Amino acid sequence: MVQAVFKSLAVSAILFSATPMASADPESDARYIVEATLTEDYLNVVMGAMAGMMGDSMTAEFARGGVRLSDDAGQTMVNMMMPTMLEIMLEGMGDELVAVYLDEMSPASLKAYREFLQTTAGQEVISSLPAISAASADVGERLGQSMGMQAAGVMMLNIQTGNFPDGTSEAVKSELSALFE
Repeated sequence: MVQAVFKSLAVSAILFSATPMASADPESDARYIVEATLTEDYLNVVMGAMAGMMGDSMTAEFARGGVRLSDDAGQTMVNMMMPTMLEIMLEGMGDELVAVYLDEMSPASLKAYREFLQTTAGQEVISSLPAISAASADVGERLGQSMGMQAAGVMMLNIQTGNFPDGTSEAVKSELSALFE
């Protein structure tokens, strides 16, 4: 908690200083970018978008072991796990994401991105990321359901007509064909 407060104060001091403090060190720029954009609010949205799938997965995993778990119980377990998972993600993702930025972006681009994030417009982007991510998850879920239904129809037709991917074994072909006769 104390570390988070100091981190927040340090980021605030940089953001509200009169002169943006871009670095000549790409690693420092990458770390700034990660710390500015990988926020608790942002991860709450991202993790929240995955919570339903995690609950379904947990319920299915218990079912494989012969235990019937209600959807509500599975979701409650996920909700109880979320604070710990969020904390681990906040602590654990930083260094790995810094490495990704260093691998994927040039030093000049890292510097420019950091400088942008220190502007008023950059701060608006940072503060908007959780809302944009939540809306994106909603759109993706809605579109995903529609796409899934369409793709399932095409898949069933392909199975019924014997149009399987190359290399599909006869046993798998028979198993799937029996499902959709």
